[in-house]
Amino acid sequence: MTLLDVRNLAVAYGEVQVVWGASLSVEEGSITALIGSNGAGKTTTLKTIVGLKRPREGEIHFAGERIDQLPSHRIVEHGISMVLEGGRPFPHMSVIENLLMGAYTRAARGRTGEHLERVFRLFPILQERRNQLAGTLSGGERQMLAIGRALMSDPKLLMLDEPSLGLAPKVVEQTFQVILELNRQGVTILLVEQNIQHTLQVAHRSFVLETGRVVLSGGPELRENEHVRTAYLGMATR
Repeated sequence: MTLLDVRNLAVAYGEVQVVWGASLSVEEGSITALIGSNGAGKTTTLKTIVGLKRPREGEIHFAGERIDQLPSHRIVEHGISMVLEGGRPFPHMSVIENLLMGAYTRAARGRTGEHLERVFRLFPILQERRNQLAGTLSGGERQMLAIGRALMSDPKLLMLDEPSLGLAPKVVEQTFQVILELNRQGVTILLVEQNIQHTLQVAHRSFVLETGRVVLSGGPELRENEHVRTAYLGMATR
């Protein structure tokens, strides 16, 4: 079933248009990736889906309902959470305070304990450091905290913007393992990620965004596509 359906999306910053007629869909239970170079419009697309930007044209439907004119807090209540690039925890708040900030929807507040247990099972280090200030965590731990905070609202769709950015190679591997585990638990994921090699290995379907336009889409076979191999993987076609 199609959970998210983005149709002919156009988005601008003032007079500068950055997304041009982009269409993509996310199937329930899948990992879907949006890949492309810096400045292609990937983050803008995510921000528009979650209501931080308003589209100039196009429609966004989630679970069969049009959401592109709703305020952000209503979109989150519908079941979409986004982890911004860099995680951006509240540095002067503790780990547990950051996590509780994620449980602000009416439905989530009634299941805070259950959702905390889930986050701590996924990230035991966060339970160990629950009283530590978020600003003192390592880069990898801050990313875990950001994902955990997003999970506290029990989203139907989790959107991740560059979750491996700036992390050590070992932590990057751990991050992608977390993405796979969340998906095994039933979380639908929309992933924006510069590490395209890893992304194409985990994604069920990917959309390639270039200068604000979707130019390619497909499944794992995109790893063998000549344009993808030369433009994003640094490989010549065999």
